[in-house]
Amino acid sequence: MTYDSQKRATAAYRKRSVKQLVIRFYPNENDENMYAWLKEQDNTTEYIKSLIRKDMHNERELP
Repeated sequence: MTYDSQKRATAAYRKRSVKQLVIRFYPNENDENMYAWLKEQDNTTEYIKSLIRKDMHNERELP
Protein backbone atom coordinates (compact mmCIF):
# COMPACT_ATOMS: atom_id res chain seq x y z
CA MET A 1 0.00 0.00 0.00
CA THR A 2 1.37 3.42 -0.95
CA TYR A 3 0.65 6.28 1.41
CA ASP A 4 -0.26 9.77 0.25
CA SER A 5 2.93 11.13 1.83
CA GLN A 6 5.02 8.68 -0.21
CA LYS A 7 3.17 9.66 -3.40
CA ARG A 8 3.84 13.35 -2.67
CA ALA A 9 7.51 12.68 -1.92
CA THR A 10 7.90 10.68 -5.15
CA ALA A 11 6.18 13.39 -7.17
CA ALA A 12 8.40 16.07 -5.61
CA TYR A 13 11.53 14.04 -6.37
CA ARG A 14 10.49 13.54 -10.00
CA LYS A 15 9.70 17.23 -10.42
CA ARG A 16 13.05 18.21 -8.95
CA SER A 17 15.33 15.55 -10.45
CA VAL A 18 13.91 13.74 -13.47
CA LYS A 19 14.33 15.23 -16.95
CA GLN A 20 11.69 14.56 -19.59
CA LEU A 21 11.22 15.24 -23.30
CA VAL A 22 8.16 14.91 -25.48
CA ILE A 23 8.33 13.76 -29.11
CA ARG A 24 5.39 14.49 -31.38
CA PHE A 25 4.66 12.49 -34.52
CA TYR A 26 2.45 14.20 -37.06
CA PRO A 27 0.11 12.47 -39.51
CA ASN A 28 2.45 12.32 -42.46
CA GLU A 29 4.02 9.24 -44.00
CA ASN A 30 7.53 9.79 -42.64
CA ASP A 31 6.45 10.46 -39.05
CA GLU A 32 3.94 7.62 -39.09
CA ASN A 33 6.63 5.18 -40.23
CA MET A 34 8.99 6.36 -37.48
CA TYR A 35 6.23 6.12 -34.87
CA ALA A 36 5.32 2.59 -35.97
CA TRP A 37 9.00 1.56 -35.84
CA LEU A 38 9.45 3.04 -32.38
CA LYS A 39 6.33 1.33 -31.03
CA GLU A 40 7.66 -2.04 -32.25
CA GLN A 41 10.66 -1.76 -29.92
CA ASP A 42 10.50 -3.66 -26.62
CA ASN A 43 11.67 -0.68 -24.56
CA THR A 44 11.27 2.63 -26.38
CA THR A 45 13.15 4.65 -23.75
CA GLU A 46 16.19 2.38 -23.83
CA TYR A 47 16.06 2.24 -27.63
CA ILE A 48 16.18 6.04 -27.90
CA LYS A 49 18.93 6.27 -25.28
CA SER A 50 21.00 3.67 -27.15
CA LEU A 51 20.70 5.71 -30.37
CA ILE A 52 21.87 8.81 -28.52
CA ARG A 53 24.81 6.91 -26.98
CA LYS A 54 25.87 5.64 -30.41
CA ASP A 55 25.62 9.13 -31.88
CA MET A 56 27.64 10.61 -29.01
CA HIS A 57 30.29 7.90 -29.45
CA ASN A 58 30.49 8.59 -33.20
CA GLU A 59 30.83 12.35 -32.57
CA ARG A 60 33.85 11.73 -30.32
CA GLU A 61 35.60 9.70 -33.01
CA LEU A 62 35.43 12.44 -35.66
CA PRO A 63 38.58 14.58 -36.05
